[in-house]
Amino acid sequence: MIKRILAWIALIFFLLIVANILFIHVYVTESVTIFLIYVLVVYFGRNRRYETGGLEDGETGDQPAEPETAPDSETGGPEQLE
Repeated sequence: MIKRILAWIALIFFLLIVANILFIHVYVTESVTIFLIYVLVVYFGRNRRYETGGLEDGETGDQPAEPETAPDSETGGPEQLE
């Protein structure tokens, strides 16, 4: 719940910064700096999530519970597939 509230606050600040850069023109240099920090955090956060498998905070993957097996030709027992 706290993450959602912080995400909404971050979105509101992001929209205010973009509106300031495009229309208001107060402290534009500082606004552009903060905008670039936002972009870098989102970019590197997304890359980190995809490199680690993409599962975060309650997300479920479509991974099978057990490895797939096939009958072994010599013994008739299961052989693990790669």
